[in-house]
Amino acid sequence: YLILHWVRPLKEGIAILRKAYQLGLDAGDFIYAGHCVAAMSMGRIVNGDNIDEILTDHSRFKDFVENAKDPAIAAEYAETYQALLNLKGLTESPFNLNSQGFDQEERLAAIREHGSMMNIFFRLLIMERIYYFYGDYEAAYRQGFELDTMLDAPKGAYHLAEHLFYRCLSLLAVYPGKAPAEQKR
Repeated sequence: YLILHWVRPLKEGIAILRKAYQLGLDAGDFIYAGHCVAAMSMGRIVNGDNIDEILTDHSRFKDFVENAKDPAIAAEYAETYQALLNLKGLTESPFNLNSQGFDQEERLAAIREHGSMMNIFFRLLIMERIYYFYGDYEAAYRQGFELDTMLDAPKGAYHLAEHLFYRCLSLLAVYPGKAPAEQKR
């Protein structure tokens, strides 16, 4: 999964994740199966699948995630769920993930405290994406700076390519309004 998307369509990797999730369950490896849940949903967002279908599919894993009792899996699941709610216009604002029972700043602090660089990267990428989607190119541009310091975290995952895509788009969007010295940088 971490390299297939470089040579085959992302959709094929998502199908493999579905199989990997089931194999993880069958083998009793609930941590691996749990990581597959968020990866499937985020991959489907990037792939352009229908948000309602992704949300319905993602929601059916809620009990599994709660029973897994793993903070990284719970964080991945919650962040992905909030990203889906945001794309449906069901968060406090287009520019944040806040909703009933979810405070994005508290969640980000908890993720940082846990120390998983991939989960931090994953969360910041969600924000970079929604800032860009909703036209706050300056915020996407600023978010990109921290992501640029973490490029080793996603290693070969498609998240790296996605960040670089939004990074380039946000740089192009803000470039005309920047001072000449910053344009050169």
